[in-house]
Amino acid sequence: MVVSALATCWWDVGGGHGLAMRAEKRWTRTTGAFRGLVNRRRIPQPEDSGDQPGGQEIDLTEIRKESSEDAAVTYGLPAVPEAVATSPAVQRSVQGRQASSHSIPLSTPPRTPPSAISELPPRRALSVPLTVKTGLWILIAFFTSFIALLVLRGALHPAPLLLKLYTNMYLAGTIIFGGGPVVIPLLREYVVTEGWVSSRDFLLGLAVIQAFPGPNFNFAVYLAALTAKGAGIPSIVGAILGWVGIFLPGLALATAATSLFPLIRKYKFVSSILRGLNAGAIGLVWTAVYRLWEIGYLTPKATSGTSLGLDPWWVVVALVAFSGNRWFKVPAPVSILFGGVMGIVWWGVVGRRRTATFTTI
Repeated sequence: MVVSALATCWWDVGGGHGLAMRAEKRWTRTTGAFRGLVNRRRIPQPEDSGDQPGGQEIDLTEIRKESSEDAAVTYGLPAVPEAVATSPAVQRSVQGRQASSHSIPLSTPPRTPPSAISELPPRRALSVPLTVKTGLWILIAFFTSFIALLVLRGALHPAPLLLKLYTNMYLAGTIIFGGGPVVIPLLREYVVTEGWVSSRDFLLGLAVIQAFPGPNFNFAVYLAALTAKGAGIPSIVGAILGWVGIFLPGLALATAATSLFPLIRKYKFVSSILRGLNAGAIGLVWTAVYRLWEIGYLTPKATSGTSLGLDPWWVVVALVAFSGNRWFKVPAPVSILFGGVMGIVWWGVVGRRRTATFTTI
């Protein structure tokens, strides 16, 4: 994310875009000169007539006379007399039209009259209910609590399970960028790797969460409830800790940024940094989707999950769901139901046999 923000800021503010434009102009001039040289060699040169060193002299008066006669024959119009066609007034009129056609581009937009400009609505200033001082205090309190949690967890040996659970959720909510799908691999690292939740329960819960509306951060509540239940603690306690830990960092940072943004939005590098962050977040989303693809296939032998690409059936289901939602405007709930039906079909045709074979062995 930091690299994406710095790269976009350099492109917009640091001269990267200008450098690319200059390189493009140099390339255009070079290729244009090369094409001109090639075309010059292909065009045959006219032979000298002896009267002029550059070839024959062309009489423009004769051309105008012939053009007038051709137009009269073709369209049935009266031919323009030679004296009129070659008169100084006609020549000045033609030259003036040519100069005006070259001086005014066709794509010039019409000017807005002053009356229309005065009728435009005034631009509203961005107002927020919080002051800058309040936003700074929120930032200070958040980072103080974040550092205190990390220090406390490192100082206690062994640290209580609920403290470690809350710290992991707090850390995930703080460092996550890119939206809901990106948090899934991070939660797997913070919960499954710790041994609190099995890979099978993780993937089954993920499937249930994806089938229902709402943010993917709710998945943290499910994992925290399973973690507390596995340790003999009421699951509601774990669910509350997971919910507060995963949502509080984002709420605090967003509230503080809202109070500070009106002061920094006028600088050009701020918008460049935001565009870079968005581009980096999209890359993280694609990475998260790929990682989920690689662990989303549960089998009796691979209870920790394996790649969905090992079975062509799931590849076809994923492509049909994506194509229907992307190009044929199929609603997302319909795509999810379609995936569930295809899973039942696969179970009836293939899955039951594989399970029976595995049980026999």
